[in-house]
Amino acid sequence: MGDKIVLWDKRTSLGVSVIEDCTVSSMVKTLSKCPHCGRAGIKRRRSKVPAYKCFKCQGLFDQPTLVTKLVTTYETSHASGWIDLRDMLSGAQLRELCLHPRSQQSLRPLVWQKFEAAVEHSGTPVMLNAVNSSERRVVGGHTDATVRVRVGQATFRSRVLEEFGAICALSGPALLVALEAGHLYSYAAAGRHHSGGS
Repeated sequence: MGDKIVLWDKRTSLGVSVIEDCTVSSMVKTLSKCPHCGRAGIKRRRSKVPAYKCFKCQGLFDQPTLVTKLVTTYETSHASGWIDLRDMLSGAQLRELCLHPRSQQSLRPLVWQKFEAAVEHSGTPVMLNAVNSSERRVVGGHTDATVRVRVGQATFRSRVLEEFGAICALSGPALLVALEAGHLYSYAAAGRHHSGGS
């Protein structure tokens, strides 16, 4: 956990984030193999007969041998630091940023400094600070942050609770600790708290 990850669809970049969690499981997968040599380097041909060719032994055949195998699966969570990079870098550009650009593996080590430089020179301003700070938070459990706090928020919450009680405006009675005081307008725009219903 805590590793930076860049997702793509082989054609273009999709986004970047940090792995927060990884669930390991298993499933049964069906593999297609050559009936002559038993290897998986086969390909279906569009217009030629026989329909399949093995690029390992050069064998030709109409149907592959189907084999089932128990495989380990990995499902990651990486939502909190997600930054959308759709269509920012091409698949060819991303390959060149890998430690081994000619690798055929689906997971490839990326040279992060090269990636940051490519994003910076892409022509679209994107800050990768959220990914870097998420990485520190996931690994260490804590991070330093500079945040903006609404002036008077605690007093505003107390006044709202005093006037309306422990009742959510949308769902009804609720535990006091679960309630937050919110605005029906943009506090950032107006800069004033109004606890009344008007």
